[in-house]
This record gives sequence, structure tokens and C-alpha cells, in this order.
Amino acid sequence: MKKVKRHAVPFRASRAILAFAQPLLADVTDVHSHELTKKVLKVAVAIWNATTLDERGEPGAMNDIDALVAAMPEHLQKIAAAMIETRRAEFSRADYLLRDVDIIKDEHGKPQVTAVADAVYR
Repeated sequence: MKKVKRHAVPFRASRAILAFAQPLLADVTDVHSHELTKKVLKVAVAIWNATTLDERGEPGAMNDIDALVAAMPEHLQKIAAAMIETRRAEFSRADYLLRDVDIIKDEHGKPQVTAVADAVYR
């Protein structure tokens, strides 16, 4: 596996995963379910990370994602495939892996997404 340097990039990573996950989040019928939203965000993180590692030449990086996508309903397969292409095109300069995605409440009680980024070095 590639070397990673761990550092928190909460604002940028959180914004990136939230924007990236929007196609999957749009399919969530219960928008007030934090647990369901967290599960969807974790799928988005898995797609993000696998695509990142694949772009860095990591052998087999897409194997688990391919299996995950194949088990999804057809409309979600299309969304996931589009997300992979979006990651490659629109987020191509975001050279980091994401982890620890969570939903917390800010000082006003509004939910917000947090994430931690690990930079990938060749």
C-alpha cells in the first residue's frame, strides 16, 4: 500500500465528501435518519478511497467496490458508476484518502458532516 501521512483536513475533506456523496444522499428517503445518512456517507468514502488508490496504481483497489456495486439495485449501480467517474474528473486533484466520517451537531444544534483526510504519497 502507498505511504500515507495522517492529518486532519476537516473543512475541506468534509465539504468534498458531502459534495461527492450527494447523488447517493439524494436517494435517501428518510433525510432525518443520521444512521442511514452515515451508512451512505461510508459507501461514498469507500468509493472515494478505492478510486484514489486505483488512480495511484494500487493493485486490486477497485475489487471490493466492484463487488459492492454489483450487489446494489440497478439504479444505485448507475449512481455509483457515475460517482467513480465524478471522482476521477471533478476531484482528481484531491490526493487523499478519507476516514472517520461522522455527523455531529454544531454549536447551534445543526448536523454537520466531519471527515479526516490522509494524504497519499507516491
